[in-house]
This record gives sequence, structure tokens and C-alpha cells, in this order.
Amino acid sequence: MSHFISTVILWTGAFFVGYFIIVNTLLMMFLIVSFFAVWRYRRAVRLAGNVTDLPPVTIIIPTFNEAPEIEKVLRALLCQDYPQLDIIIVDDGSTDRTLEVLKEKFALERTHVHVEAHIPTQSIKHFYRSRTYPNILVAAKANGGKYDALNCGINLTRSPIFANMDADTILDGQAVRRMASAFVRDQRVVAAGSHVLVGNGCRLEDCGYRPELPKSFILMVQVVEYMWAFVAERIGWAAFNGLVIISGAFAMFRKDRVLEVGGYQGRTLSEDMDLVVTLHEYHLSKRIPYKIVYVPDAFAFTEAPARLRDLARQRIRWFQGLIACLTIHGKMFFNPVYEGVGAFFFPYLLLFKLLGPIIEVVAYIFTIYFYFQGILGVNYAYLFFTIALAYGTFLS
Repeated sequence: MSHFISTVILWTGAFFVGYFIIVNTLLMMFLIVSFFAVWRYRRAVRLAGNVTDLPPVTIIIPTFNEAPEIEKVLRALLCQDYPQLDIIIVDDGSTDRTLEVLKEKFALERTHVHVEAHIPTQSIKHFYRSRTYPNILVAAKANGGKYDALNCGINLTRSPIFANMDADTILDGQAVRRMASAFVRDQRVVAAGSHVLVGNGCRLEDCGYRPELPKSFILMVQVVEYMWAFVAERIGWAAFNGLVIISGAFAMFRKDRVLEVGGYQGRTLSEDMDLVVTLHEYHLSKRIPYKIVYVPDAFAFTEAPARLRDLARQRIRWFQGLIACLTIHGKMFFNPVYEGVGAFFFPYLLLFKLLGPIIEVVAYIFTIYFYFQGILGVNYAYLFFTIALAYGTFLS
């Protein structure tokens, strides 16, 4: 074997081992930071006590062909322990019985609503309000996509704070109160993310889900994955005000700041991430003090894909959305104007979220090749595999 090939093999192996060490060191760091961040959060909540001066909040639910789930979601939402809560369902041109189910189950009647069109959207055909629950408003509009439905809901919102929520999300009974309290405790908060859990297999009770483990292996793997992503990574990111991903399953925002950046944009498949990054970019470029926080005890249960085909489609959509966001906001990379978001969190997303799966697959291929070529020692391979498996298990 030539000296050149030996050098290439040596440096290739060193790269993969180094990448493994860096990734897992960062994950451990986030986990430690998250522990102390949750401890500080619990202490702050305990010292502040129950927040009584809560602002009005509006929940926006964009729907498209959600007839099987919409009643269950709304019933749970009506159980929220919150004094001033409005609910806006934006039916984005559904072709199933979503609107009919809403009419039957919630006694909707036609009404007129004045719309302040801060953000251009597709036309609204009809408005309906529930006779049984006057805080429920339904807007039936022409199809324009999820981002357009969310913008329509923002135009209809009259409260200073709004939350967007997926039409298959079930909220814990205290979720809205805990999220809104974050805005009261710190006036700098412009956005807040919730703790999203896998709802498949959980038992539906009167006002939310009772957490239980699903029986499907695919779903169980996602339970661990969701817990890791939210408990470790996102709490750790938020501790440095670097939370760049807030799940669209349930998130809360200051309306005035969202309007200042133009609302949701239709330029990516991850409109929620795009909005959060835009808020970072806006506040940092204008030197406006702000915080984007994570609320670890505001629980939202979402339906995770139960089939490999659906899981693959979801992850491809997330992957494409990440590429688009990093491309659109590419000027933030290593730009001192954007502080830690541009200097650390954007490179982190690129190297470990976007390129990570590619590097891992290439590493597997090289490992197999080196093994069959007799370059990789069997004892070394077994030792490294054992360490990697044990360390990953320990972190999870």
C-alpha cells in the first residue's frame, strides 16, 4: 500500500472518530446545560408563584382535511385552564367533512367578522361562530397552504399573544397558562416553544392525554428521539438564546413582533423554523433586546408517523425545510451581527443536523470497506462499536 493511500486512510479514520467525539461531547454539554436550565426554570416559577395578570391569548389552528381528529382536539382545548382564550380554526379549503363536523359538533352559525388584513392571504369565503362556545371562530377560506392559513388567523387575532397549533395536537390542561406565563415573567420574550411528546398510544382523558408507551417499535424509537430532541437539545439551545427551531405542533408568539417581520412566509416547507430564525435575524440586526424561550412543562401531544413510508416523508420534508432555511438566512453564518446564532447554532445545524446523516452513512461504508480490506482491526472495531453504543445509550 502506497504512503499516499495510507495517509488518506489514516486521516479519514481520524475524521470520523473526531466527528463522533465532537458530536457526542456537544450532546453531553447540551444535556448538562439543560439540567441546570430546568432547575432555574422551576426555581423561577416557584418564586413567582401563580401568574394572575395573564394577557388574552388566541389559538390558531390551520386545518386541511382533519375531519377525524378536529373534534377531539377542540374538546381538549376547551378544557384549558385559562381565563381569556379565543380559538380560531382556519379551514384551508378542506375537501373532506372537516367543516361539516365542526358545524354539527359545535353548533356553528354564519357571522360577519371585520378583518384587518395586515398580511395578504387567500380570500375568506365564510365566517362561523359557535353558539355553544362563543370563543370559537371558524374561517373557511380558499386553499393557500398552511402558512397562508396561519397568516389568515393572525389577521383575525385581537389578542397581543397568539399560538399556532397543529390540528392533530392535544394539549395538556395547563399548557396555555404555562406558555403565556413566560411572556408575563419576562417582557423580552417574543416567542416560546412547548415540550412536544408522541401522542400515539396515549390514553385520551377528559382534558388531555395520559402518557403511555406505544406498542409499535417505530413509535417507541420516536418517543426516545422526541424526548432527546426537546429535553436535551432545545432546552440547551434556549439557555443561550439560540433556539432556532420551535415545533409547529404548539408555539406561542407576540403578535406585534410577528407582524413586523411579515408573518409566516411560504418560501420553505418549515414555516415555523423560518419564522423563528427571522425573529432572531430581525432583533439582532436592530439590536432590540429579546428572548426566545422553551417552556419545559407545557406539554403538547402530537401524532407521530406509524409507518416507515410516512416517517421517511416527514423526515425528507424536515430535511428540505432545513436546507431552505439555512440557504435563505445564509448571511447569518459567522456574521458577528447575529452573535451566537450565526457563530455557533447555524454552523451546528449545518454540520450536525444537515450533513450529519450523510457523514454517518459514509462512515458506515468506509468502516465495512476497511474491515474487509483488513485495514480495520477486529478488536478495535468491536471496542469502538461497544463504546459508541454504550455512550449513546447512556445519553438517551
